[in-house]
Amino acid sequence: MTLEPEARDSFLIRKLNSLLEVSKALGAEIQLEPLLADILKRASEVTEAERSSFFAYDEASRTLSILVSEDLARGGLRVPLGVGIAGYVAETREPLNVPEAYADPRFNPQSDLQSGFVTRSILCAPVLSHTGRLIGVIQVLNKIDRPSFDRDDESLLAAFASIAGIALDRASLVEAFVEKEKIESSLRLAHDIQMGMLPRRFPKRPEVELFGTLRPARSVGGDFYDFRLAGEELWFVLGDVSGKGIPAALFMAVTKALFGASIEGASSPSAVMSRVNRELFRDNAQSLFVTVFLGRLNLATGELLYTNAGHNPPYRLRNDGGARVPHGDAPPRARRGPLRLHRRRVRGPERRRRGVLGGPARGGARAGGGTGGGARRRGFAPRSRRVRGRRAAVRRHHGPRAPIPRRLSAHGRP
Repeated sequence: MTLEPEARDSFLIRKLNSLLEVSKALGAEIQLEPLLADILKRASEVTEAERSSFFAYDEASRTLSILVSEDLARGGLRVPLGVGIAGYVAETREPLNVPEAYADPRFNPQSDLQSGFVTRSILCAPVLSHTGRLIGVIQVLNKIDRPSFDRDDESLLAAFASIAGIALDRASLVEAFVEKEKIESSLRLAHDIQMGMLPRRFPKRPEVELFGTLRPARSVGGDFYDFRLAGEELWFVLGDVSGKGIPAALFMAVTKALFGASIEGASSPSAVMSRVNRELFRDNAQSLFVTVFLGRLNLATGELLYTNAGHNPPYRLRNDGGARVPHGDAPPRARRGPLRLHRRRVRGPERRRRGVLGGPARGGARAGGGTGGGARRRGFAPRSRRVRGRRAAVRRHHGPRAPIPRRLSAHGRP
């Protein structure tokens, strides 16, 4: 049937108006399925088709499934890539006009069997993203009052397929943005919870100045500090969990809680460290570890007993401005088997002493009221024995023929 020029112009204007309305809906509608339903409705109107449907492509399974249809529920029909007209169009990424469906060997009558609908003619087009990635397939069925679809219908359906691709691209971006906002909101909440676990009020005692602050590299992290004041004894701990982010933050929470529970009634920092290590080693499938500095300061005598488990060494500052870094570190916590802990006791009754503890947690403590004088080590193996032990550990890990530097120090560094 041939239209007069004026009638044809009026017909094209109506079709272009339908495309314009769909474009407006694209800016007004956020939900994907209502927008696709509107696109399909307009596509059926301008191509004068009885039915329309949209197949979404799943790249993982390489299948197409019904997302929006007038007679089939979502997911009610699933076809592999290359099977049926829709599968063929998805595989070739080229539009296809089929004037007689049952005469085409590529036609799959499964949808007709499920819905009771009789397909006569099909016009199908691929839906691609702005980068050319396959998103799905749009199709219209059975041209009204005509045996098949024409070239104008093909151009119009290609335009609707382009709009559908934009809608799906935008929906993916909106979904990713919403998910990102949820994650960031959760991280902000986790940050507030983690910061709330750390002490903010510090005791005011004439014998000691105590302060700590923490600024994680990300929203949450594995750094922590804590203290316990019981009578004349001040326990304090600084730690840094391996890794960053949520896993480190969870391990940090567990570690901090274990130290808080283990300090009560403990005889020494090394006893606390051994107990915490045993607990951390259990069910540690991710092999996380934590470096810790744990100290106990007697405010009456000024005696400080501490254990360092692989953490940054402390600085011992004197009133004359001198500074000294004690030697020796133990392995990081969460280690199998018994530990050889390095402990140190600092005491003396005459000269005032200060200690500054620093690390990723940016914590600090200054202890006064004690005096200078002798310092006594406990738990240190002789330097030669420690070197031999480190060489043996390297050979156990890398094999008996592992190359070892001749000048391997007691700290494991050549």
